[in-house]
Amino acid sequence: MITIDQPTFEQHVPAFASAEDYTYMRIRPYIDVTARAVEEREVKIGADTPGTLVSAVVRYVCLAAARKAVPQLDLILTPNGFGVVSNQNVAPASRERVGALIERLRIDESEAFDMLLAELLQTDWAKSATAESYITSLLYCPSMMQRYGIKSEEGHEVYYQEWQQLQNRLAVAEEKVRLLISPELYDRLVVVQRIPAEQNRYEYNIVLEQARKVVAAWISADRYPLAPRTLSHRLLDTIQQHADKLQEYKSSSTYQANNSKPYENRKEDSAYFFG
Repeated sequence: MITIDQPTFEQHVPAFASAEDYTYMRIRPYIDVTARAVEEREVKIGADTPGTLVSAVVRYVCLAAARKAVPQLDLILTPNGFGVVSNQNVAPASRERVGALIERLRIDESEAFDMLLAELLQTDWAKSATAESYITSLLYCPSMMQRYGIKSEEGHEVYYQEWQQLQNRLAVAEEKVRLLISPELYDRLVVVQRIPAEQNRYEYNIVLEQARKVVAAWISADRYPLAPRTLSHRLLDTIQQHADKLQEYKSSSTYQANNSKPYENRKEDSAYFFG
């Protein structure tokens, strides 16, 4: 199992850089539980694991454990940051200071998980069942929503909690894109995010980028009402232009509908209607 000593923990969570071992020992059970949870997601750390991945795992475990532990601890302020009450003669930290700490840990944990996910997608983990269960959307993590300018319903930056709150909007937006480009091509784009297409990668990447922009535009349509339709027309033009290289689209009923010619009532046709 992943082991994290006190200096490493305090390096990633400087708010708990306490001179007392007591604080670390109170948080240690949360570290162990979080580390086991990561390993259960098919994340294997060994001698040949890239250093960047090891660092990403350790950082996420430290921050997630600290965030989970804080509500259960009686915190005090120390010269270095926060510590845990070990006797009854020390006043606890104010609710405001503790709330600010939890918010900082929440944000840092969200960013750390996104960094860990990015590292994992560079390894064979991307082919695992766990990876497939995580990558089910074109905007599959909070940092991707940030990248495309999406804000929370209150207008705040999107982190994991806000990303979850936006899931209904995301589902509706992606269904619009799914119908626009065909379910077959949409499903292929989701897979391409984990396992890049060996052939026609250029075309898939262009469509993937534009499709994400359309999804983001639909999510933010209340702020920018004209953007979704403008970007949708651009996306449709792109897949029509590259249809021969996008076989999922070319063989779909969506392609047939987009390219079918309207019926012409000609005299030589067997179904000619007298007019």
